[in-house]
Amino acid sequence: MATRWLSINDIKLLVKSGLYRLETGANKNDSLIYDRNSGTYVGHIQHAHTLSERFQQNDAYIPPPYIIQTLDSFTGNEWNSNNEQW
Repeated sequence: MATRWLSINDIKLLVKSGLYRLETGANKNDSLIYDRNSGTYVGHIQHAHTLSERFQQNDAYIPPPYIIQTLDSFTGNEWNSNNEQW
């Protein structure tokens, strides 16, 4: 199975929907992302400053089917309202 690469917007929607959780990293500018269901490390977000965030997905992480199904089920309203803060 090929890895599906997630975007920062995908991550934000999955955190808001409760499927992923954020944890503070060792560096105060990093947030670690974990899958709530499996506890698997998904990747981390580097917060350079308030206008710039970069998501780095764990190379070994393959989003499970329920994550893909959730992303595919989001409507335009969820995607368009993504400008909100975490």
